[in-house]
Amino acid sequence: MSKTEYMSTRFVEDSNEEEEITLGQDKLKAVKEFKYLGSIMQEGGSLDEEIRGRTKAAWAKWREVSGVLCDKRIPVWLKSKVYKMVVRPVLLCGSDC
Repeated sequence: MSKTEYMSTRFVEDSNEEEEITLGQDKLKAVKEFKYLGSIMQEGGSLDEEIRGRTKAAWAKWREVSGVLCDKRIPVWLKSKVYKMVVRPVLLCGSDC
């Protein structure tokens, strides 16, 4: 029960009413964003945090394989395959949803 949270969408900015949800005697915590199936959902429907998180993950993966991607002895076609198979999927994962 202590980990249970909820988020409600607010499409009208004028609505400042804070709703309270209780489950038994426990009051649930309201959050503005949460991670669901690897994607960050936000209260207003914004994708800012999702894009920021995906970009960070792609840069981390790029740094991880930069030894291969920046090596002059490795052919360009192989670098391209490494990029397409390692970096790009991290950036685009879940973007079709």
